[in-house]
Amino acid sequence: MASSLLPHVFKFLWAPLVDTTLSLKKWYVFSGIITAAGILATGLLPIKESSLPLLTLIVVLANVAVSFQGIATNGLAAHDTPNEMKGRVGGYSQAGNLGGAGLGGGAGLALTQHLSNPWMPAAILAASCLLCISGLLFVTEPPSTVKAEKTLQTLKNLFKDIWLTAKARLGFLALFLCFLPLSTGAASNLWSAVSADWKAGPDTVAFVTGLMGGIITAAGCLVGGWFCDRMDRQKAYLIFGVMQAICAVAMAYSPHTEWMYIFWTSLYALTLGFAYAAFSAFVFEAIGKGAAATKFTVYACLSNIPIYYMTIIDGWAHTHYGPTGMLNTEAVMGVLSIVLFFPLIKLISVKKAGIHSVNY
Repeated sequence: MASSLLPHVFKFLWAPLVDTTLSLKKWYVFSGIITAAGILATGLLPIKESSLPLLTLIVVLANVAVSFQGIATNGLAAHDTPNEMKGRVGGYSQAGNLGGAGLGGGAGLALTQHLSNPWMPAAILAASCLLCISGLLFVTEPPSTVKAEKTLQTLKNLFKDIWLTAKARLGFLALFLCFLPLSTGAASNLWSAVSADWKAGPDTVAFVTGLMGGIITAAGCLVGGWFCDRMDRQKAYLIFGVMQAICAVAMAYSPHTEWMYIFWTSLYALTLGFAYAAFSAFVFEAIGKGAAATKFTVYACLSNIPIYYMTIIDGWAHTHYGPTGMLNTEAVMGVLSIVLFFPLIKLISVKKAGIHSVNY
């Protein structure tokens, strides 16, 4: 339901709490417990229309807890990961986010079909969520460079850290990437709408856009993260964006058959995993430490903007120019993004070199 998405849209509003109050590990534990309780509650609630308002409230609260858990996770990852491993960490983070949702949903559905009581699948998933807390044993709690004795000073430290990151070269480039319609994967939101054009049946669409798509995207995240530790992460993101654009164009002009639908949507999911990993790796590199949980959350929320408007643009293109026009439109927007991004990299590099020359 739409209410489950709202906390993840507005989580940047409460992300500063994670950096300015309790420790990152405590936030992870508390949010994990509340998340597990929310999952269990959905299984215990009677399945009837009168339960809908309470179910909606539980879903919203559980997703608020999930958002806190994600914020704390990114903060811990930023502090406890050496620079040479940030690509792989970005890949693992996205693989867990995307693949975990698909695998968790699939596991919940399978358990529901094989267990008689509705509370049993919920209890198993809730217990699995609690087990994730054990991962904290292998992570170091970072000392805070933001917290001060006075709340006002703590907030000043927080916003100063965000500002210094945003105006730094890598921080500004990452911020610029957040608004570009590159590697958005927006077309994947419309695979069901265009399936008839490739003669793909409902079962095929459900398979490639559900469990299989989630697994392929997660695999792409892991592979993409590995590559990001072996090359410039900015260039990796651009290369993966080109790959996604090529995939879109190739799908547009390939034979419109069900097998081609399966092949190209799967390849598109793989490139999407590459791009997600590269974006996270780039952001981890740009934000450094300090108020890392808040900074990563801000970048992550901003990155949803092009996904939203590209989904609208793709839908408009499909209505007026069909599936081929939709895929070509997405590819063109991606190429234009790269055309804009390359000059910006050179301009910032020149300015930085000029400053160093004056200082010298």
